[in-house]
Amino acid sequence: MKTKNGKLLILILSLAALIFSGCATQMQSTIEVPELVISGRLPGSPDPLLKEISDRMMESEEPGPLVSGSYFDTDIRAILMELSAKTGIKLIPDQSVQGMLTLSFAEMRLEEVLDMILYSGGWAYKEENGYYLIGSADPNNPASARLMVTESIITNSAAGDVRKGLPAMYQPFVSIPDSAGHRITINAPETILWKIKQAVSAVDVAKKLIAVNVVVAEVTITEGMAVGLDWGEPILSIDSAAGIEAQTGARALMTGFIGADLSIALLAMGKSGSVDIRANPKIVVLDGESAVVEIVTNQYMPIIDSSDNLSSTDVKVISSGISLTVLPRITRDGEILLQVEPIVSDQSGIAGINGLPVINTRRTSTIVKLRSKETFMLGGLIEERRQTSVRNGSYSKDNIRKELIIFLTPEIL
Repeated sequence: MKTKNGKLLILILSLAALIFSGCATQMQSTIEVPELVISGRLPGSPDPLLKEISDRMMESEEPGPLVSGSYFDTDIRAILMELSAKTGIKLIPDQSVQGMLTLSFAEMRLEEVLDMILYSGGWAYKEENGYYLIGSADPNNPASARLMVTESIITNSAAGDVRKGLPAMYQPFVSIPDSAGHRITINAPETILWKIKQAVSAVDVAKKLIAVNVVVAEVTITEGMAVGLDWGEPILSIDSAAGIEAQTGARALMTGFIGADLSIALLAMGKSGSVDIRANPKIVVLDGESAVVEIVTNQYMPIIDSSDNLSSTDVKVISSGISLTVLPRITRDGEILLQVEPIVSDQSGIAGINGLPVINTRRTSTIVKLRSKETFMLGGLIEERRQTSVRNGSYSKDNIRKELIIFLTPEIL
């Protein structure tokens, strides 16, 4: 009897141990499986599912009711009435909302359904006090006034240029108080206002600044020196302006690029004669805008006019020197198109009964393509003067030759 009871006890204990072992295995599975299957990620890494849900919630902070429906060749106003009945939200269309539509949708937000329905007629909607106004987006339609939202934007470029750059369908919604100013006013339905602002951002890109370092150097060419500096093979050769005589000893304007440092180039100039830096301005301009550098001497000359026993005196301003106009533009590949227009004028003598000097003027214009911080040289402006001086009681005549060299170094800031 004791033996049977002992065997029975052992059997019961064995079964209990087996059950306990199975429960422990099952408990271990329920702990491990959820982490691997539900999360689908390594411990400590962000949950992609939660991130996706968070992103969707941020896109629509206040999602509208979800609706479903299927319509075949149905009056649009009837569809709006049914949507209003399903959602409990009043949808109020104006008289311009007319037509038939075939459409089906399932579990979509009301705003998304309205976008689909109203797209066919170019209509717009606006939520106001818990109901939706629906009507034409035409700014000339008086009924659309309540659909419009007004916003003013300060532009980088001229307001008139920004408006011209917008797509034609957006231009009626944009007004400009001053075409040369920098402010536009957008008056459009809220559903397309952000699209117009996106278009404005694409068109109205802020211009970059370009600094142009200008060095105007004058080299006095001594006797025995070659006339003009040897800068190697010129890249461009530009003749003097038509109808204007160059001075004696002048040649065509020459341009080229300085591969070495500018200080080394100036040192090389010094070997051909004395070097005088007449000006070294640095100007900063917007991309596509022009700037003018003038190194000019103004001489005031009295002019006496006598007629009918009456005389009057007037003052005439005679200007001579250098005027340099530069217009830099940044290309698509990040280089600089530099338009340069130098004007050089100087006095050559005195003529006429009033004793007014004769001004010789040389003008040219060229466009070059440079990398940022690359130096461009413009030369060939040679002036020859005859000077008479008295030395030890005797007169001597000297020929003075000077060449004007202009260096320009643009840099994108």
